[in-house]
Amino acid sequence: MGAANRDRCFRLSLLLPSFFLFSFFLSQELQAQNDRPYLLPRVQLGKASFYCPSLHGNRTACGTVYNEKELVAAHPYYPFGTVVRVTNLANNRNVEVIINDRGPSRKHRKQGGIIDISRGAARELGMLRRGIARVRVEVLEWGPHKAKFDGP
Repeated sequence: MGAANRDRCFRLSLLLPSFFLFSFFLSQELQAQNDRPYLLPRVQLGKASFYCPSLHGNRTACGTVYNEKELVAAHPYYPFGTVVRVTNLANNRNVEVIINDRGPSRKHRKQGGIIDISRGAARELGMLRRGIARVRVEVLEWGPHKAKFDGP
């Protein structure tokens, strides 16, 4: 009976450090996930369009006044203040914009739209003539505000 208990204790002593090591790495992974709000995707592919000129001077969803010359964008659920790089896949030009509004509309999202950008950003991407471009959106820095996830 004593030998069986010793064997069991020996096996437990081998498993215990493994358990703590596993717990440590799991906690590190959970911490890394907490740095990404709601586990939103860092990279997206889809279509971008730009705001119509009549919206210039209106308030955005985060409360700032929209200026069509600034490098800003609307995304359906990235937190306000998130910095993203938008790359036009047709000409490989890119621009960094700050998310300060919600959009595109559900109808446009169903057609593959993932982001609405300002006229200034559209100029940088070389998409003013067509109005819509296939783009890659990459998160460079998450914004400080909480995300409102309403699904794609």
